[in-house]
Amino acid sequence: MDDRFTVRQSVFDTALGGGPGGLPGRLCRLLRRDLGMDAVTISLLGRGPHQHVCYASDVAALGLEALQFALDEGPSVRAAALGRPVVVPDLRGHRWRRPAFRPLTRTPPPETGALYAFPLRFRGRVLGAVGLIRNTPGALSEEEYERCATAAGAVAVVLLDDYRRLDGNSPPSP
Repeated sequence: MDDRFTVRQSVFDTALGGGPGGLPGRLCRLLRRDLGMDAVTISLLGRGPHQHVCYASDVAALGLEALQFALDEGPSVRAAALGRPVVVPDLRGHRWRRPAFRPLTRTPPPETGALYAFPLRFRGRVLGAVGLIRNTPGALSEEEYERCATAAGAVAVVLLDDYRRLDGNSPPSP
């Protein structure tokens, strides 16, 4: 069976199931486990460029995501703005275009080695981003990259209702 199908189906099964933490929390835990990440965040964009809702698998990841939005720089912000994945395989060695995020590369959280962000896209519209964190630096393999992109696409579908509440302009129905 296609591994991307398995990832997509896991996201949909998680959306249908119950459990602690609400849907975004369950999705963060699922992605963390199934994608082999140390932490996961989900951000949904609302009206205006700075409104967002963050969900995170842990407090440190939430802080990193909030910092990105406060500085208007970082992988999740760029993935949502550009509508394409942003991969930073080595946070300490990365050179940022804009200076706002540079201090974080000099003294990153000790548990953060790599950041990967994938846009939450639905029918051409970017709804937010999934941020994936690894404690150790390293690039994603081609298979890992495809799994992450597939998971982000499925998360976009299952979080459409949350996005609609934030945005007020509904994207097309699935």
